[in-house]
Amino acid sequence: QAAYIAAADLHPEAEAQIREELRAAGVTLGLADRPPRSLIVFDAHPGNYLMTTDENGDRRAILVDLEKARYGLAGLDLAHASLYTSTTWDLDSQAVLDDAQLGLFHQAWLDAVPAALAAATRAWLQPLRRIMWLWSVTWCAKWRVESQGAGNIRGANNTSTENWTSVLSNDALVAHVAGRVADYLAPETIARVRADWYLSR
Repeated sequence: QAAYIAAADLHPEAEAQIREELRAAGVTLGLADRPPRSLIVFDAHPGNYLMTTDENGDRRAILVDLEKARYGLAGLDLAHASLYTSTTWDLDSQAVLDDAQLGLFHQAWLDAVPAALAAATRAWLQPLRRIMWLWSVTWCAKWRVESQGAGNIRGANNTSTENWTSVLSNDALVAHVAGRVADYLAPETIARVRADWYLSR
């Protein structure tokens, strides 16, 4: 997805910040002492959970999209569920987590999983937030470029889930995604999100 950055018509400061994060991600991914791999959702943003109430009145979250499930690092799911780029996608139910809320979210997960997984993952929670955020903004760059193309509007490939040309989507959806993408790629938004990991050092 990073290959789309140059063509995504980014503000120079936004592009510079994203490229700094790409370099930092390369360093992080070069570390040998990683947490163990486990089954993850990968597409764990809040919109992929359905909240229900059982017969006892207890609330439960049900995952409704397993299309991108894979073996990977669990911290990526925690990041995708709690990053600004995920929690503000739906304008009708958006939320921005503060440091205390994020800490409680992480601690609830650490308390719920096996102790060995928690111990191995704890130090990786913040680095994996950075990497998942980078995945999110490079997806935005890709969408911005691909949605402007003519796309393949005929034939068997028309069923692709990544055929994002705007002529294949309704205007309201295109406007919504374009608005979210514009926010997430704005230099001031990028700086605010990045402050999360720089201030927590």
